[in-house]
Amino acid sequence: DALPISCLELSPRDRSNQRRFTLSTAVWAAVYLASTAVVVADGTGTGLRAGVALLTLLASLPVVLSFARYVRQADELVRSIELQALAIAAGVLFVLLPALRVVGAFAALPLLDHLPLLALGLTHSFASTLLHRSYR
Repeated sequence: DALPISCLELSPRDRSNQRRFTLSTAVWAAVYLASTAVVVADGTGTGLRAGVALLTLLASLPVVLSFARYVRQADELVRSIELQALAIAAGVLFVLLPALRVVGAFAALPLLDHLPLLALGLTHSFASTLLHRSYR
């Protein structure tokens, strides 16, 4: 059977939480990418790096708060699913980080700096989607 479009099945509260999370994640991603470009272009300017790091941190707060709000307002099953998805993502990251450390010693790929963050986000999203589908 075809995958349903999940946002059509959400309650108005959940749709609002999803919009808030998606928007704050998009803003954070734009700030993260821009700050990475600034740091790469600047080189070793410590003051600029500190400012960029603070800006990225501040941009991430709405993402964390919107996810916390979503989980707080969700029922017990959704809370359990999200906890399982976070545990799976943390497990993947736990396995991935040592492997990246070894690979990083032999290859200077710029993507390796961002891969753990990308892996964490994608693994959580994928695991959450699969777990939500398994409880239908």
